Amino acid sequence: MEWKEAYWLGVPRSEIKKWNILEGDMTGRFAYYRCGFHAPKGARLIAAIAAGSRYRMWVNGRPAGSGPCKGDRYRQFYDRLDLTGYLTEGENILAVQVLYCDPDAAVKQTDERPHS
Repeated sequence: MEWKEAYWLGVPRSEIKKWNILEGDMTGRFAYYRCGFHAPKGARLIAAIAAGSRYRMWVNGRPAGSGPCKGDRYRQFYDRLDLTGYLTEGENILAVQVLYCDPDAAVKQTDERPHS
């Protein structure tokens, strides 16, 4: 699948509004995603996954990967995971936990530090 065909996920605006999360206050928060799908017998699944900071992935409750390699505002890395061995014939569940870390947090920091 090309990147133009990728399915991009993010924290829904409705959740940000519901929990009154202020702009710039996402650092250190986890987002959780879950996707159910049907796999026929002998199915293969290779996923290319990236995250703004770090992710952990499970397939059918089994740890399947974590990453990606640390990037910065100019580079984004992704992992290619062969998830075939985690699949079962029939219904499968893919779950991901993503930690958000603002790459510009240090630059945006505005609190004053006392000088000694």
